[in-house]
Amino acid sequence: MNKTILFLMMFLSAGIVHAQAKKKLTARKSTVSAGKSKPQEETIIVYNEDYEKGEELFQLNKPEEAIPFFEKCVEVKDVNPDVWVHLGVAYYQVKDYTRSLACCTKGLTKENTDHKLLAYNAGNSAYALTNYARAEACYGISIKEDENFGPAYLNRANSQLKQDHLQDAKVNYIKYLELEPETPQRPEIERLLALLDAEILRRASEKPERIDLDLANVKNSEVIADDKEKVNYELPEEKVPVEEDFEELVRFDIAKAPDLPHEEETVEAEIPLKVAVEEMPAEAVKTEEEAVPSKVTVEEIPVQVVQAEEVFEEAVGRDVTNAPALAEKTEVEKPEEPAPVVADVKSEVFGREDLADALYVLPAGTVSLMPSSAGFSPNSPNNKQKKQVFKVAATDKNKIQSYTLEIIDEFGNTVRTIKGKKLPDQIEWDGKTDSGQLADGRYTARINVNYKTGGSVGADSSGFSCFSNVPQVSAVPETDSFSPDGDGIDDKMNFKVNMDSEALVEGWKFEVKKNNRTIYTLDGTGNPPADIEWDGKTNSGDMVKNGDSLSYKMSVTDAFGVAAQDNGKVDVTKSKKDPVVSKSVELSENADGSLNISIPTLSFKINSSELVNTKQNSETLQKVYDILVDEKYEDYKVTITGYINPDGEEWTTEEEVLALNRAKSVEERLKSLGVPANRLQSKRGTGKTPNKEYNRRVEFKLIK
Repeated sequence: MNKTILFLMMFLSAGIVHAQAKKKLTARKSTVSAGKSKPQEETIIVYNEDYEKGEELFQLNKPEEAIPFFEKCVEVKDVNPDVWVHLGVAYYQVKDYTRSLACCTKGLTKENTDHKLLAYNAGNSAYALTNYARAEACYGISIKEDENFGPAYLNRANSQLKQDHLQDAKVNYIKYLELEPETPQRPEIERLLALLDAEILRRASEKPERIDLDLANVKNSEVIADDKEKVNYELPEEKVPVEEDFEELVRFDIAKAPDLPHEEETVEAEIPLKVAVEEMPAEAVKTEEEAVPSKVTVEEIPVQVVQAEEVFEEAVGRDVTNAPALAEKTEVEKPEEPAPVVADVKSEVFGREDLADALYVLPAGTVSLMPSSAGFSPNSPNNKQKKQVFKVAATDKNKIQSYTLEIIDEFGNTVRTIKGKKLPDQIEWDGKTDSGQLADGRYTARINVNYKTGGSVGADSSGFSCFSNVPQVSAVPETDSFSPDGDGIDDKMNFKVNMDSEALVEGWKFEVKKNNRTIYTLDGTGNPPADIEWDGKTNSGDMVKNGDSLSYKMSVTDAFGVAAQDNGKVDVTKSKKDPVVSKSVELSENADGSLNISIPTLSFKINSSELVNTKQNSETLQKVYDILVDEKYEDYKVTITGYINPDGEEWTTEEEVLALNRAKSVEERLKSLGVPANRLQSKRGTGKTPNKEYNRRVEFKLIK
């Protein structure tokens, strides 16, 4: 697989991209819709400051900032109806696919809105939510508005392929090629069509097996707008699972839905879908009048095709016995009319719309299953976030005999089964499996309802996540102590922060305490930084002092209120400077009353204790003699310590002897100058520093 396809696959979670509208400041005049012969009624658009500000931010590719302005004006009278397309696109760009779907759906109920593009964008949002049946229906509405709208055919084929509706997908791919004969993807689509033909025929005559569609990326490379502008798009790749169902090609119409609620109100809004079976036109010619309006550009979702016949032959060799065999059909069977979609909207404008991912119509009735949240944590301190609540609705509830709810992981395994006789309005899952263990990962729910009359009906929910793993965080200081005294040495303390969390992190906080009193805090939202540097200043501007013992704590909290922390201690000490050899003979007093005489390095012969006869050696020892015979220090005993620069970290016996003999050489020279022998004592030193000159020193210490 080439690098381009691998790059596209990285953006799979982005799914599909909405059609985007261009800014339009003037009132819309009477125009002819693509695919329609009847002109729209003239609409006078009143200038709206919120709309114009939202448009400005939208054109600057700042959808998150544009959304609040669009939300303010969606219900304002005489506002530009393009706001519904713009707001739907903005929601999609920030990956709020549910609100995007709700916005586009409600926009379809408004006068003078662009139904073709709203339905198309609603299909894209449904596709991103993996609701392929609803996506297919929305693309059908877009095609109903403009039967020559090529992108809708391509995307509808993609949705049908996701559902394993091979015959339907084939018809729509062919229609797309008729409308877009110059598409650069023609070779890939034609190869896919050939493979679909072979698979359909094989299923009709052989043991059913699945087709492997992990192949190439099919996308529209350009869409022609009425200003002759061409726009190129790149889309992600995703492996297409093939399901076990087949339906005849249908096209959908939509009726007006009631207004969605505001604020915290919760209602059920029904949007009935009218189903009609239509024949696909043999061919269509895209005219100048039927081009996409200039205010909008359109992008399509990806589909997978096989790259070569060899890949397909390898795929069909697998033994999968549960896929249905497809026989050639001579007439179209009229599908049953699906039940209305129930929307549950909570927000000032568009909340999280809990649209059922599947509604099935059977003689027994209909049932829907909707999770109340996209994720939850059994460890959450918030009772509303520590369990998943499924909203259940079914017809003829008094005739229900029993129900079974299954929690299914991403690998298809059932981890929890809940059964009952009387179907409640809500079913809760505490995140535990049948074995009592906490679950963690991505899940869906499936419900099956049995009626007393013998019929049964089932539905699958949309996907959701269970986060049972608590966050992990650590803050490690680079050193155990620091000295913020401004000398350039260890003035700042740096903490390395590591964090691991399955759920999104809502916030973090770093604290430093002295004697259990907080003296410094730093906090933020989202993930904490990888490094935290502290200069020793408290929140009040004071500087910590030498000798202070401090404690620190690093804590994070995820979106479900689950917290984790790490703590430790650091000390404030004086800077540890590298030792240096004195440049002159200096006398200093220690805290215990003893005295030190610091001198420049004395010169000895190599690997010898013999002092070299140099002027510096003579002058240095003469100054030491003058101090020792001074009447102020004549009562002090003198310890002479000799050092060498050892070859290794540990001194050898020979090196210890050499250091001692050098101290004795200095002792003998001072005796020769007149210092009494009973005042002098020689010994060897120990240790090693990076400073070689300092390692070869001789020290004098005077003690009474």
